[in-house]
Amino acid sequence: MSLISIVIPLYNYQDYIEGCLRSCLNQTFEDYDIIVTDDCSTDNSVNIVEKISIENNKVKLIKLDKNQGYSKAKNESIIHSSSEYIVHLDADDYLTPDSLELRINKFMREKDAKVVHGKVYSFYDNQTYEWCLSNRDSLSFIQADPHAQGVMIKRECYEKYGLYDESLRAKSDREMWVRLRDLVGIKFYAMQSYVAFYRIHYNSMIQYRSRNPEYDETVGYKCFEAIRERRRNGINKNNTRFIS
Repeated sequence: MSLISIVIPLYNYQDYIEGCLRSCLNQTFEDYDIIVTDDCSTDNSVNIVEKISIENNKVKLIKLDKNQGYSKAKNESIIHSSSEYIVHLDADDYLTPDSLELRINKFMREKDAKVVHGKVYSFYDNQTYEWCLSNRDSLSFIQADPHAQGVMIKRECYEKYGLYDESLRAKSDREMWVRLRDLVGIKFYAMQSYVAFYRIHYNSMIQYRSRNPEYDETVGYKCFEAIRERRRNGINKNNTRFIS
């Protein structure tokens, strides 16, 4: 059993998943595994993950039998993890080499912490992992507080307060942060260190939402409704999926 699991939802990111996994395997901290859940990709993504998993047994692959969305894929990775700490990473993004070490050290210093988060750089589609490492000073950073790629969270939070809302194809992270901070009262510990690189490209959700304001409004409304439901009726098995 590893101390930390990096969970990665995957769907049709054959151009990015190898770089993502290589950044995960380039960590200064060693006690971790990587759980990739494929949401029925139709490109070469699965073959790439399978090849890397043969080379390195830290990488584990789960295949869903039908496409069910980003939140479902994340949840399946969490369920299949037995680690005490969970880190989320999208299949088109990177971790900094000291990403896990920085965050687990924060947990060790803050004994009561349940959630810690670092800062996240942004980069563009033509910029490789190696380029990002060598040019950090020229990169911008994401203003979101916290950004999903910067969070490390104790698995017990999902056991006690539920998994990501699978009805939300976007903004399920935002709903989770509101659930934990506002409804439950969990303190989020912020770090000044950078722990991940977030890719900006044409097919990324943030770009899709910016091109489709009606869709962005719809997912925003669904997120608001999910928050309101749990605020009104509490977090329960009627409105939330749990690990067990």
